[in-house]
Parts: sequence; structure tokens; C-alpha cells
Amino acid sequence: MKEGELDIHVKALSDGKKYDSTIQEITYDHINHEYFQYPTLVHVASFELLKPGNLKVGYIESGFDEVADYLINVGFDVTKLKETDLSSADLSEYDTIVTGIRANLARADLIANNERLKEYARNGGHVVFQYHKPGDNWDINETLPYSLELGMPSIEWRVTDETAPVTMTKPDHPLFNYPNKITDADWDGWVQERGLYFPMNWDDRYETFVSMADPNEDPFDGGILMAEYGEGTYLYTNLVFYRQIANQVSGGYRIFTNLISYGHETTTTASTVNDIQALVEKFARQDTFENKEIVQALQLHLTAVSHYEKEENTAKLVKHMNGFKELLDYQKEHGLISVDAYESLHLASDSLIANWEQ
Repeated sequence: MKEGELDIHVKALSDGKKYDSTIQEITYDHINHEYFQYPTLVHVASFELLKPGNLKVGYIESGFDEVADYLINVGFDVTKLKETDLSSADLSEYDTIVTGIRANLARADLIANNERLKEYARNGGHVVFQYHKPGDNWDINETLPYSLELGMPSIEWRVTDETAPVTMTKPDHPLFNYPNKITDADWDGWVQERGLYFPMNWDDRYETFVSMADPNEDPFDGGILMAEYGEGTYLYTNLVFYRQIANQVSGGYRIFTNLISYGHETTTTASTVNDIQALVEKFARQDTFENKEIVQALQLHLTAVSHYEKEENTAKLVKHMNGFKELLDYQKEHGLISVDAYESLHLASDSLIANWEQ
């Protein structure tokens, strides 16, 4: 199926009559009954969505969004975390834990077990906090590992123009390259707004990644903030991904997938040269190399290494894999390869070398 959007019209046949519309009843005590009739159809969006094959996500639902269900529908391994999970379960089984929007307001158990969430991150987990309002039991100094103050008054700390230009200030960062290559097109087609309750102050340990503004206003650069914490990471975003995902906006899915996949790419391993060749091909499909010649150079080098693999010549295989790593270093220094592709291929090379040197 080609990328794009289409409507699938639904018709029903009953007692020889065709029906192709839906009736919605609106009934409240303070107004008259109203009925709306509209065509029965299913709106479908088709787009490329790459995701890690074995990413395990824990989702702390708030009741204010349905992101967990949408992620499950597109094939993510998502567990909805209950109070007992937060208080006593082994959270380390999850690669990422995500909070629903305004979860601190709806989940007293989240606040009660906030230190366990921090411990999870200290031990190597990745936490993604979605947008909150200042009044949602938000503690500037305690909710996240480092201080973060949400903007007030709210009317001054939002980007309401859903078409407002977005600048990715670190376009080579893995957040914008793994598993999906994020481009300006991923910020197109958004609905209603870009973000609400932008942070107004935050600890210097947070990195910033995007900048945006309503027309004729100063830009906000706190839409995506991330900081290392122990062995893991904490990411806060006030961008309205929940609204984009609910409306099948492709960029909303693709960017949010990258946010929750952060850190997972560092687990890249390889047991054969063919594994690394497949990794090069995957990154080539994502346009993470400057040109085709770069890809050909890497694959040519790996083809030569595969001969030593077949001969079981450990010394030459290790020597030429180190040469492959030097080639990656050169490409990175000259901006010919994305940070994500470089790091993943480097890690895969180290893994292969370690296997042969055992």
C-alpha cells in the first residue's frame, strides 16, 4: 500500500435495504435531544513506521489519553502498569516506562512510587514523561530527577498553531534517527496545536532538541528535554503526541516511537559478518548515509571480511574489522553517516570481534 490517507466506506444490507450512514444521538438534561447523521466510514493512514523488534514498554495510564492502546494496535509490546506493578513488580523487565498525560493528577500510586521510577532509571531504564499541567500534583524539584518548572500562566506557554515551523536543533541525535529518520515532513499535518504548558525553567543537565513558536512570538526550546540519570535517562515532552497519534498523524507516531526507543539501539550485537551487512542495509533504507558510495564502501569491506570468517582466520578477521571501525570513524568525522548508524555499527563490530576473540 502506498503512503497516504484514504476513507473506507462501509455499507450494510438488511431486509433488502442498504445502509451507509451512522446516527449519533446527543442527549443532555440541559439541551434538546439532537441527532447527527453522517457517512459510515473508516479513516485509514498508511505510512512507514520502524520500531525495535523486542522493545518492552510499560505504560502508566492516566485515563486522559489512549496512547497505550494505539501503540499496541501497531504492534508494540506494551504492558499497562497497575498500582501493584509500580509498588512491587520488577520494573527492570521494561526497556522504557511511559507516563500518560497528566498522570500525576490521576495516579496517586505514581506519586507514591515515584522514587521507584527514579531507581528504575538509575539502573539503566528510560523514562518518558508526557505533558502535565502545573496543578497536576507537579513538584518542581521532586517529580523528575532534576528540577523542571512548567510554564505559567498557561496561555503564555503554548504553541497553538499546529503548522508552526519546528527546528530540530540536534538533527543527528539518535532521537531523530532511530529507528525512524525524522525529517521536516514529520512535523506536517499536525492537528490543533504543537504543545501545551511548555517548561519555563529547568536544570542545566537537561538537553534541548526542538525549537518552535507561534507567529510573531519568541520560540520555546523545551518541547523535548532529556537528561542522563545514573545509568539511564529521563525524557520530558509537553508536545501533544497523544492528540497526533489519536488522529493518525504519521509524524506523531514516528517521532514518539523514537522517543520511547531511545537507548535501545545501544544493545546492538552481531554474531556474524552477515548480521553487520544486514544492519548496513537497514540504515541505507533509512537514508542515514550521505550517498550510495558510502554504503558500497562499507559493504565491500565487509565482503572481504566474510572470506576470513569462512576460513575461520581469527587474526585477519579481527584486523579487518578494526579497519572497518576506522572507516566508520572517518565517515563520522566527515559527516557522511548519522550518529545512530555510526554507534550501532560500531557496537555491532565490537560484538563480533569479542565473539571471535573468546
